Amino acid sequence: MYRLAWASDIHLNFCSAEVVERFCEEIAAQEPDGLVITGDIAESDSVGPFLYYLERMLRMDIYFVLGNHDFYYGSIAEVHRALADVRTSEHLRATYLTQSPTVQLTPSTILIGDDGFGDARLGDPWGSRSQLADWNYIEELKNLRRPARIARLQQLGDAAAERLLPKLVEACRSPAQHIVLATHVPPFAEAARYRNLPTEDYALPWYTCDAVGHVLRDVMALHEHKHMTVLCGHTHGKHYTRILPNLIVHTAGARYKMPDCAGVLELA
Repeated sequence: MYRLAWASDIHLNFCSAEVVERFCEEIAAQEPDGLVITGDIAESDSVGPFLYYLERMLRMDIYFVLGNHDFYYGSIAEVHRALADVRTSEHLRATYLTQSPTVQLTPSTILIGDDGFGDARLGDPWGSRSQLADWNYIEELKNLRRPARIARLQQLGDAAAERLLPKLVEACRSPAQHIVLATHVPPFAEAARYRNLPTEDYALPWYTCDAVGHVLRDVMALHEHKHMTVLCGHTHGKHYTRILPNLIVHTAGARYKMPDCAGVLELA
C-alpha cells in the first residue's frame, strides 16, 4: 500500500512561516509515503525554494506540476531554468512530473502529470471580458491582443496534450491497472466548478484545458480495462465528477493563506 497525500493551490508565498510549518505538520500527520502538488505552489521567484523547504521538512517523495501562479513575475522558460538551478545547487529531489516519465508508485499504480494551461477552447473566449492577472504577470502572455493571446493559450494547451500522450500510452501498455494523473487546470468543463456552481462561459476558456481533456477521454475510451484518477485544482472549488466509467476527476478546493491537504489516496 502506498499512501499519496494531495495538495493544490497552496500559494505558500502568501503565507507566514508559521502557516507553512502548520501545513507541513498537517501533511505529515496523514502519514503518507509521498505528496503530490497540483500547481500554484508559489510564484516564479519562490517556487523552487518552497519546494526545497517542503522536501527538507517532510522527508518523503514529492511530486508536482506547476500552475499559472508559479510563473507570475517571470516566464515559463525562466521558471524551468530556475528549477534546474535549484536541483543542481541545492540537490532538490522533488519530481517535476511535466518533465518526467511515468512513475511506478506500486505494481498496480502509475503516476503521470503535466501542468496544463487554460487553452481558450471551451466557453466564449472571443466574447469574454474576464481579465486575468496571467496576461500581465507571465512574460509569454504579456501585451498580446486577443487573437494572439488565444493562439498562444491554445499552443500551451496543445503542448501539454502532446507531452501527456506518450506517457498515457506507456501507462496503458504497462501491467498497472490504475493511472493517477496530476495536472493543474481541469481538463473538462464538468470539473471546473467554484462554490459548487458550473463555471460560466465567460470564464470557462481560462479555467479548462480542453486539449488535455480530449487526449484523456480518447485514450481511456480505448482502454476500458484501465482506470484513471485525475487530480487538479486552479478553480479553488472542490468537486468530483465521472467523465467515463473508468475516468474520474477530483478538483481541489482551496483558500488563500490557508493551505491544506486535499486528500490521501491509498494505492494498492
